[in-house]
Amino acid sequence: MSASDGFFNFSQKLSSGKTDYVIQFWNNTNGLPHNTIYAMEKDEFGFVWLATEEGLVRFDGMETKVYTKENTEALKENSYYRLFPSTRKGIWAAGDYSLVFLQKNVYQVFDFFDIFENTSLASLTEDNNGNLWIGTRHGSIYKFKNGKVEETLTLNGEKSPLINGMVIDQGNLLIATNKGLYKLPLDQKDTAERITEDTFDIVRLKKYKDHILVGVHGSGIYLMDAFFDLQLLLSDSELPDLNYGSLSISHEERVLIGSNNGEIFEVGPEKVREWKFKEIEDFNVRNILADEHHLFIGTVGLGLAVIHQAEIKQFKDHALSTQNIRPILIDSRGNKWIGTASKGVFKVSENSAIGFRKPEGLNNENIVSLAEWKDEIYVGTRAGLHIIDPKANVVKKKYLPKDDFPMEVVYTLHLSRDDKLWFTLAGRGIYYFDEKGNIQQPTMPEHLTTSSFISIYEGENGLLYFGAIDQGLVIFKDGIFQEQLQLPLLPGEQVVYTITQDRDGDLWLGTQGGLLLLKDGVWQVLNRSHGLIANGIFSIIRDNYKHVWISSNFGLQRIPESELKRFKANPSSDFYLNATIFDETQGMGNEETNSYIFPNVAVDAEGQIWYPTIRGISIVDPSKEFANRSYEHFQWDIIRYGDAMLDISGDIEVPAGNNWFIINFSHIDYLNPDQTVFYYRLNGLKEDWVFVGQKRELLFSNLKPGNYTLEVRSLSFGNQEKTHELNIKVVPFFYQTWAFKILLTFFFIFLGAFIYRFTLEKKLGKKLEYMVAIRSKELSEANKSLKNSLLEIERKNQALKEINWQQSHMIRGPLTEAMGLTKLLIKFDNYSYIKKSKQEIYDRISKALEELDEVVREMNEKSENLEKNDV
Repeated sequence: MSASDGFFNFSQKLSSGKTDYVIQFWNNTNGLPHNTIYAMEKDEFGFVWLATEEGLVRFDGMETKVYTKENTEALKENSYYRLFPSTRKGIWAAGDYSLVFLQKNVYQVFDFFDIFENTSLASLTEDNNGNLWIGTRHGSIYKFKNGKVEETLTLNGEKSPLINGMVIDQGNLLIATNKGLYKLPLDQKDTAERITEDTFDIVRLKKYKDHILVGVHGSGIYLMDAFFDLQLLLSDSELPDLNYGSLSISHEERVLIGSNNGEIFEVGPEKVREWKFKEIEDFNVRNILADEHHLFIGTVGLGLAVIHQAEIKQFKDHALSTQNIRPILIDSRGNKWIGTASKGVFKVSENSAIGFRKPEGLNNENIVSLAEWKDEIYVGTRAGLHIIDPKANVVKKKYLPKDDFPMEVVYTLHLSRDDKLWFTLAGRGIYYFDEKGNIQQPTMPEHLTTSSFISIYEGENGLLYFGAIDQGLVIFKDGIFQEQLQLPLLPGEQVVYTITQDRDGDLWLGTQGGLLLLKDGVWQVLNRSHGLIANGIFSIIRDNYKHVWISSNFGLQRIPESELKRFKANPSSDFYLNATIFDETQGMGNEETNSYIFPNVAVDAEGQIWYPTIRGISIVDPSKEFANRSYEHFQWDIIRYGDAMLDISGDIEVPAGNNWFIINFSHIDYLNPDQTVFYYRLNGLKEDWVFVGQKRELLFSNLKPGNYTLEVRSLSFGNQEKTHELNIKVVPFFYQTWAFKILLTFFFIFLGAFIYRFTLEKKLGKKLEYMVAIRSKELSEANKSLKNSLLEIERKNQALKEINWQQSHMIRGPLTEAMGLTKLLIKFDNYSYIKKSKQEIYDRISKALEELDEVVREMNEKSENLEKNDV
């Protein structure tokens, strides 16, 4: 389905049975907490939200995220029954007594337990001013504005009806109840007028163009016009088992409603179109949501069903649709010969299908190989070769294990350009039928005559290639053995399922170890690590639209030829393939295609590729424009660090001290989510892209503080999408900031200067101490000398005192005596009373002078001794 196709183009084909669909279920085995979906809405980001009794669910096509009060602290309860889109780019969810605003995640929670203790929330709607109107199960109307709840009125007093839904139209609040439809003017808020009979059990109200759709239990679907007049659109008597609660409007303004038996109806003014899905037959359809490519169905008991058009169709035949299909051959008349694993071979023409089994002459019904030669069909089985006349539809000849030329497992049958029919036998090598129908065995090394060859390819160069089990690749030319090539594979990988050449003449092999390229005599390996769907590649075929298709146990893969050329030019270990995968999610009956058969794929006259699987035939139309997707559904989701979990709505900051953090993102794709793989890189850390596959969670640890740009890009359906960027700031501690580092730098500069100065001063101090010590010693010695000198001076002073004393006392006595006697002698006559003679006086004077002389000599001697001591 191309991007221009609407879902309802598909629905028209679906209702007529002319197209295949894919249905996938999400239930409590793969992500939902409960199998009953009470409400379903799609938000403006592209997420589908589900309300269940065991929590709220966010769905992106690949993963479900469940919110309960056990894992989301803000939630007050787990049971939710109503969802309502908000003008604030989010969705309101109503539980019994709480409101939750959803905006990618749980954004706000309002607890009204005290207000709604004796009732429960039953309906929501929002006016143009952003006010939320709440209806309860007991007929009360509340207005929620700026975080506050005010009661407006209660319908019919004590006999309050059950409110089932509300919408706002023309300035009025229209209230659907089990006792009719009420109208409440928003500017009055005091009384509500009932505008229908009270016998109307109105289950659903939906705005529809310029009208209001009214779903009335037991009556039907009505259109209400601007004058509040009702016109019956669909009577309940026409479809008596409708679930009016599932009434919905698609993105194309089409009216949809489900039944209690699993049907979906598109209700138009003139006709009703029915869609039947056997997978949900007999289950109650509770919700319907339709977008451009998908139909989402919320059920009672089956969970969520997601339906879209199949991009691969199944071959529809009651006898073959569920069979394990083996080789397929399209003969020169356009008949399809289809081998099975246990039911023989079928010839399918435009108007009929004929089976060939044991009753029709087959000795074994496990078909391994098919070929057309000389207007006959050769059928290789696990126990012999059979030849069928396609005109007479009879088995005309057999080669069985008991014959002269015994045949058991006939692995391959191939008609070469020289009109020889080559075939290979299990454990018995290579043979061919010559022009006369005789069996010949070409000459080859003896060890190859007991080998098993399971694939044949004739190249443009006339070479005939045989792929073996454990013997690599064997090459013949003109029926003559040329060489044997060993493969660069492990022992368990040495199985060559298929062989082909590209437009450059280079050889490609599908093996159990991946795709092998032989270019200029050198082998290169392309395997699952490079983006290949699997390592076991069963078939390779080139279409007319520059793509190569391969098959495996995991489905099909379409590879642009340009990608294989890119690999040939640079077969590096980090090469990753941009390709498209097709499996059961695109319509294959079973994604496991078959191997050890020949041919392992067929192409019809219209260029469609027929693939045998273990359950039916999958048919690919390479000319088809496969569904394009909008690649704008990438969403940054949350960041987690420590105990915090925050929505990502712009640039993010990781607080200091968080050694790790986790970034989650979503990629919303309900068609082929497993087609998308992701790469990321963190600019500011490393420039290389890191492949993370389908993982949508990135863990970062031990990042240095700073600014980073996280880039995530994806490859989806073989195309590279837009790169998405997120700026991340890892906040540092103060000691990790530049300011701190600058301060620290200055600190160390000052510290260095201080240490230098301290060291210098210490060195100078030591020198000064040394000098001071020397000087102190000198001073000490000088002090000691001075002290001694002082003592000597003191001694000398004492001596001088003694001398002075002698001068003042010892000299004075004799001198005074001598002087007094001299005066007496001079005036001797005057002192006649003295009874001394002059001689006696002379003698006395002489003696005094001698005493004086003795004292002077003694003093002189002492003075000389003092001088000697000084020397």
